[in-house]
Amino acid sequence: MYDAGRDTRGARLAWALEYAGFDVALLRDGWNAWKGEVETVPPQFNPSEFALENPKRELLATVDDIQARDAKTVIVDARNAQEFSGAQLPPGSNRGGHIRGAINLNWEDLETATGIKDDA
Repeated sequence: MYDAGRDTRGARLAWALEYAGFDVALLRDGWNAWKGEVETVPPQFNPSEFALENPKRELLATVDDIQARDAKTVIVDARNAQEFSGAQLPPGSNRGGHIRGAINLNWEDLETATGIKDDA
């Protein structure tokens, strides 16, 4: 999958789908990096029922996990400085700030105009 915007929604969707058990990959450097064949006809989908039966719980840190972490564990908050500090609420959030002890590494600092920095 890919995200056409400059935000974290594509990565968040990829994480949620992987948590639900789907095999997911993000397209590095976005749509412009795609070299394969492209279909122009919208796909047809049949109705189905989906039940989340075996989520990959190891992809989700609970409050208990965070509180029980050892001193070597680093929590990286990839939001911008305003969201990290609590001065600005991220879209869809009702509370600001960050987890105590987390470090801030803005995701925007990991990319260039043409994609992800090689050393990211």
